Amino acid sequence: MRRVTTIALACFLLTIPARADAARSKLFFFSPDFSPGNLSILTQAVDAYLREAGTDTDFQAFVRFEDFRREVAAQQPDFVIVPDWAATRTCVGIDLIPLAQPVRGGESFGRKALIARPEVKTLAELRNASIAATLPPGGSPAGSGLDRIRRQQPGVRIIQVPKEIDALLAVAFGQVDAAYVSTRQFDMFAGVNPKLGSGLKEIGYAENMPFPLIYATANADTTETAQLQKAIAGVSTSGTGKRLVGLLGYDGWVVVDKASAALRPTPIAGACKTVGGELR
Repeated sequence: MRRVTTIALACFLLTIPARADAARSKLFFFSPDFSPGNLSILTQAVDAYLREAGTDTDFQAFVRFEDFRREVAAQQPDFVIVPDWAATRTCVGIDLIPLAQPVRGGESFGRKALIARPEVKTLAELRNASIAATLPPGGSPAGSGLDRIRRQQPGVRIIQVPKEIDALLAVAFGQVDAAYVSTRQFDMFAGVNPKLGSGLKEIGYAENMPFPLIYATANADTTETAQLQKAIAGVSTSGTGKRLVGLLGYDGWVVVDKASAALRPTPIAGACKTVGGELR
């Protein structure tokens, strides 16, 4: 009787379907350049391309970096796409291995610049002014554009906002005197909101900012990595892939070889600070 029960239980367990996501890898995404609405559109585009490319990868985008980092710790994704500061300042909390970098016009970086109202001609006119910007945890590093602005205009106040679109809206509606954002985000804003965008202009102090790379984590095995790299290499060869890179503002991705990865800056340990459980 005991043997019959054991056999019956084993047969029952074999009839239970395995979890659909048991063998699927996870790709997490965070970028302050994207608003929640745009992230929904991006998620649909990424999912469509990953299915078309035949990968077993699930994509998840995050609005807030704090949520992203918490879920990285909880779910242990195989791959992540994050800004350069998150990787070089060990803000993600796990080791990252560069897989691919975006390119646009042959470059792998964009520009950040100071955007102000028409009546403001130079930074000198922003004495004791307020500048809206997104900030990495731990604040802007030494030598960054915002750091230079602070040193030249000690009275300037930096107002932290979640997204670059928030910074542009704040200066457009007169809530702050200027915004420090990517020039691509400014171009997109002016294109979508010509009435608001036409009243703003770039007044300089630009710096080059690397585009967010795709990284593998220690959880990714060789099969998953090869599968994703194949999808990355072919992203510009299909209509679905071209729509995806268009949403991101790139021409495509270039796979990072081991030699190039070895030349990247050594991550700065302890550069991300937490205050009351939240990143600062």
